[in-house]
Amino acid sequence: MSIAEDDARLAALGLPLNAEMQEGVPLSDADEAYVRDVISPRLADAAATMAALDETSRVRIYRGMITNNRGSPDERLAEAVEVYER
Repeated sequence: MSIAEDDARLAALGLPLNAEMQEGVPLSDADEAYVRDVISPRLADAAATMAALDETSRVRIYRGMITNNRGSPDERLAEAVEVYER
């Protein structure tokens, strides 16, 4: 599926488009530090969890749960940990 087709499907569902979600853009150094220093220590087995995820999934989870989530910082962190461990 092309990005245009993907964007059309996302728009039909009322979801953010790929560019808005920074699809394909790596995490910043500060975001990587947050994953390493804040999220990873809360995972039951951080090394195995992160090794099981491809880069796209790892970044999408971060952006979906931390960057673009409207909850409080504590709620966003708790949701991110829960989703990374799924």
